[in-house]
Parts: sequence; structure tokens; C-alpha cells
Amino acid sequence: MKRRTLTKLRKVFAEVVKEAQSNEGFAERLAEALGQDEGPRAQRSGRRPPGVLNPFHVLEETGRDGLRAALEGLDTERLKDIVAEHGMDPARLAMKWRKADRLVSHIVDFVSARDRKGDAFRAKQDDGAA
Repeated sequence: MKRRTLTKLRKVFAEVVKEAQSNEGFAERLAEALGQDEGPRAQRSGRRPPGVLNPFHVLEETGRDGLRAALEGLDTERLKDIVAEHGMDPARLAMKWRKADRLVSHIVDFVSARDRKGDAFRAKQDDGAA
């Protein structure tokens, strides 16, 4: 754009801003013309609610069978909440599953594997080495 055109546009918009500040009716019509008459939109977070239990604590307190029993009492949506909260599905495949027993097995296997992770580096209690 040419410099003169930009200068003229600045003057026009300065006058529009000045008029909108002093004339409420004009400001409302301007907002309506710009599509700003709506209230703020509610943003969807896209996040699931937190899980109803922490499977790592349940495994620690009751063992693998206790974890399975605690999870079997939950519906698929609550199980998916647990999976999402603890990052148990990086490929997002489990979120498509509809059977609760499949989700329960996935959670139990994931939590058990995570619990055993690093065992090779932990000192054994009975070998005498410290």
C-alpha cells in the first residue's frame, strides 16, 4: 500500500475509535457489525475428569488382585478417566475400547509393569551386598 493510503486509513480508524468511545449506540452497532455481540464462548477443555482412584496406590496397598477387584467395580468411562489421568494410553487406542474387562486388564498390566520398572537396579535383600 502507498504511504498516503495508510495515512488516510489511520485517520479514518482514529475517528471511528473516537466516536465509539463517546457514542454508546455507535459502539454497540460497531460491535454487532464485527460479530462481537455474543458473550464470551465457553472453551471446551478436552480433558477427562480425574480418575476415581489411584491405581498405583491400590496396587501398593492391596496387590494385583486387589487392584483388579477395585477396577472391576467401575464402568468404562471411569476406567478411561484413570487411563487418561495417568497417561496409560499414549497411542490413544484404549480410549476407543468399549469393554470394561479389556480396560481393566490394560490398567492392571500397565501399573504392574510400571511398579516393576527398575527392579534390575535395586539391591536384593538376601545377597549380602549393600
